[in-house]
Amino acid sequence: MGFFSNAFKSVSNVAKTTVTTVKTAGYAASGAAVIGVLVVGELVLIPIDEAKKSIATLPQIPARILTFVGADNSSTGVGGHIVGQARFQVITPSLIRLEYAEDGKFEDRPTMLAFNRNVVSPSYQVIDSDKEFTIKTSKVTLTYSKNSGAFNDKNLTIIFSDGARQISANPTWLSSAYIPDPSGWAIFGYIKNVSNDANNTPRTTGNLGGWYRSLDSQSDAVPLHDGLLSRNGYYFIDDSKSAVIAGRDRYESRPFHTAKWKPGSLLQSAITLNTKPLAGDYQDGYFFAYGNDYKNALKDYRTLSGAVPLLPRKAFGVWYSKYYPYSDNDYRNTLFPAFRNEKVPLDVLAIDTDAKAPVAWNGWQWNNTLLPNPKSTLSWMHEQGVDVILNTHPSISAIDPKLAATLKITGTDLLRGGANAAFFQWGTGLQDGSRQKLNNVTGIPFVFDFQKSSHIKAYMNLHEDFENDGVDGFWLDWCCDDSSVGGQINKGEFAGDNWINQQYAQRNFERGSRWLPLARSGGSFQDWHGNRPAAWGAQRSTIHFTGDTVATWPMLNFQARFAAAEGAVGMSYVSHDVGGFQLNTLLGGNNKNYDEELYVRWIQLAAFQPILRLHSASTAGAERLPWEFKGQTRAVSAEFLRLRSALVPYLYTAAREAHDSGLPITRAMYLDWPQHEAAYQYDRQYMLGSQLLVAPIGTPADKGTGLASKKIWFPPNSQWVDIFTGDVYAGGTEATVKVPLDRMPVFAKAGAILPLAPYMDFSEQKPLDNLKLSVFTGQDGEYSLYEDDGSSNGYLQSNFSWTRFNFNNGLKQLRIAAAVGQFNKQLVQRAYQLKVINTNQPSVVMVSGTLLPLSTTMPDGVTPSWYYEAGTQTLHIQTAKLNTQQSQLLEFK
Repeated sequence: MGFFSNAFKSVSNVAKTTVTTVKTAGYAASGAAVIGVLVVGELVLIPIDEAKKSIATLPQIPARILTFVGADNSSTGVGGHIVGQARFQVITPSLIRLEYAEDGKFEDRPTMLAFNRNVVSPSYQVIDSDKEFTIKTSKVTLTYSKNSGAFNDKNLTIIFSDGARQISANPTWLSSAYIPDPSGWAIFGYIKNVSNDANNTPRTTGNLGGWYRSLDSQSDAVPLHDGLLSRNGYYFIDDSKSAVIAGRDRYESRPFHTAKWKPGSLLQSAITLNTKPLAGDYQDGYFFAYGNDYKNALKDYRTLSGAVPLLPRKAFGVWYSKYYPYSDNDYRNTLFPAFRNEKVPLDVLAIDTDAKAPVAWNGWQWNNTLLPNPKSTLSWMHEQGVDVILNTHPSISAIDPKLAATLKITGTDLLRGGANAAFFQWGTGLQDGSRQKLNNVTGIPFVFDFQKSSHIKAYMNLHEDFENDGVDGFWLDWCCDDSSVGGQINKGEFAGDNWINQQYAQRNFERGSRWLPLARSGGSFQDWHGNRPAAWGAQRSTIHFTGDTVATWPMLNFQARFAAAEGAVGMSYVSHDVGGFQLNTLLGGNNKNYDEELYVRWIQLAAFQPILRLHSASTAGAERLPWEFKGQTRAVSAEFLRLRSALVPYLYTAAREAHDSGLPITRAMYLDWPQHEAAYQYDRQYMLGSQLLVAPIGTPADKGTGLASKKIWFPPNSQWVDIFTGDVYAGGTEATVKVPLDRMPVFAKAGAILPLAPYMDFSEQKPLDNLKLSVFTGQDGEYSLYEDDGSSNGYLQSNFSWTRFNFNNGLKQLRIAAAVGQFNKQLVQRAYQLKVINTNQPSVVMVSGTLLPLSTTMPDGVTPSWYYEAGTQTLHIQTAKLNTQQSQLLEFK
């Protein structure tokens, strides 16, 4: 089913202009379609029955986007129009690939960015004259002067409209030079409060910012590298220098392109003198035209680069980790009982590096002093409903018993690390939490070169015993070891993080697991601040671990922006050290005087982020658990962790929407309101999913009043309802909202329908057979709830369902549609607990024509009834269990 690299040759006629309309066959087809003399392209494979079902029933029809490397996308041709030494591929109406090869040898293999070129092209028009070649899609017009050489601002123009704005663009190609951080110096990126701005390219004018490898040891904001979205209305990614993916665990540098032979030229003379062939021009890039339709840009990026995989449902609950040597006894008799006794949910435990031996930092077996029977310990944790993530570092100690087996695979080219690896070769953690440098370690650790397939195999084999003992996923803490990815440091071929993370992600996928590695993204240890080639493609393989931050108010405030900004590189899963990893001792901080208000506000931010992971160092002042504090700090932080757990159904739906559309879970305001200047100015607030506006507190409260302030922009065309108080704010306005410690500014748009889970010790403790729904009156609204089995990859084969809710504000009706789709363990009956905010007391409440009785007290969660809370103007309704396969109508009049 492949195509030759010279497919799609355009039809030229020197005497006249040829106009060809290229049409497409659409979805639900296989193979290639031929129209006239043009091969239209290789279509995305979707079974006919699945396609018909999707088109007929599902609220969204996502294209089947490849996520992992395989034969189906590593060797097939991608087609295109060849015009002399240039090739053009229309990927979508607003995304075009531009490729120039002076020797006419084009590249069809995927890269980290361009992972899925084999897509169904849209219909478009080709105008081919003796001097110019033009492509017209429904969005853009591209014109290239034929036989004019490599692309430049004189021979190539791209024009498109954005409303009344006419945009003319010329792609800017990168210099061939790339100067990364000096090898061996990356450790200095860990000096506190050093953002190394001199090596960090400022954001391009107009660019809205996108990513940064990590925030390790930073105490304030850092300037972000470019993302896909720009106020210029377009973005161009030069992919010319990136490596090509040649197989599951193999990549290659871009091939050498020989310069054209020009008889009588200096070039000919040089070749005649038996010198090496001169390099010819080669360019490969992707032009995104979107105006201010940023959502479409993210959709195009998803099409080209691949979808965000859906994490297990547990990933959206509460995580806990600490850089501390917990023992089996600690887990069984102290830590887990505390979570349960305090009624704080726990879904994921991330075990830090002390659990490993013979060297805690890079050991590849368990520390049996801490965990005498690790398989039993992890089995018990699973029985408690907790998934286990294990911290790893990419090197191996010279005294590790698994070194011999590793060397059998890698051979003698497994090298000793440098100063960084030696510095971080720690001894086993001691029970009191302190650490010591081992004096009996013979030699510096060995490090891997992940360019080599044998090294990848040997390294991944080291994980097998941990997996067999029950580890669900891994936390790749590549912060300090000298392992590398070939020559990518000097060539800037791609981010080393992306390559290693992809090996983890694919390995887990092959195990039937959805877990992606928790890891840094976009660079490598040895190229800490490099901004090329960036985090492109990382969305397929990474939960972005933002590193060991310093606990300061400015860092908390910056993190309110960070996750939304990373949506501009397709990244939906961003995980901060909640509460900050370390205290600001170098700037006068006191380890014994941790700011409790800062802690609470950090918990509140994290409750409305993609991932909530409590984490800290083990030093004094590193408390991150609610019961390690007293009074209001303890109560409020625990309550927001419970709220986070309640939000899992909503967050899980937002994650599915990210998979389907490329739209991130945390959404910068300009994604929905790009025409409003305030949407760009208010970058410390964001939309979480489609229903909630979140404006985290990022500064201390007023000492006199105890109230913290946040200036907020409320977008137009809706009222906005405070989810904690019911207070209503008019759209299209700005307001300074003041809140006490037990509240934060979170607002639902009028008409919003918010699904919430009842309290559970972990998110899958029991089925959601009594789902909570908060309905915010004031406007009509709709919402679709996504569900599947929560852990398997069946969601890729349509094993899921959607339930649609429609609220009619005028008629005071909520219609619950029949569930669409099927999956294992799907509920056939479900009760609902409704909370209708800001409504008058009804005289009757009916469920599908059946009257519910009025209760004099709040419904008990079991007996069908309704109750009106006059003081808050809130209506509470408890239904009986209803058939999920039938439509239901709730009325309150």
